[in-house]
Amino acid sequence: MGVGRSAGAASWGREAATQALPDRCLWGTGLEPPVDLYETADGLTLCVALPGVAADGLEVSLESGTVVVRGERAFPVEYQRAIIYRLEIPYGPFERHISLPAGQYQLVDRRLENGCLTLGLRRRG
Repeated sequence: MGVGRSAGAASWGREAATQALPDRCLWGTGLEPPVDLYETADGLTLCVALPGVAADGLEVSLESGTVVVRGERAFPVEYQRAIIYRLEIPYGPFERHISLPAGQYQLVDRRLENGCLTLGLRRRG
């Protein structure tokens, strides 16, 4: 079977395409960016997957043994005038709370590279 447009797809207009979009497309609906948290001799490292998120829009805080990451992945301007047939990438605001192992920590490093926010944390004392 070749790749091409099916007869059903040709009848899709802007309204039908928009109605077919799932509600889960926005991070604000409860979806959270995935994380990895691991410990080495140097301390804890937290990696948060944030492809397409600008560094200047990120807020990171350490609150009572929990790292809180807030931000937003902006909806692309060019999509606003497009007929969208599939929208699986989540857009909108997000907030992720990550509990740390027992202890007191301080944030010592913060980098956003290749869509991954990496935070370095060390134990206090």
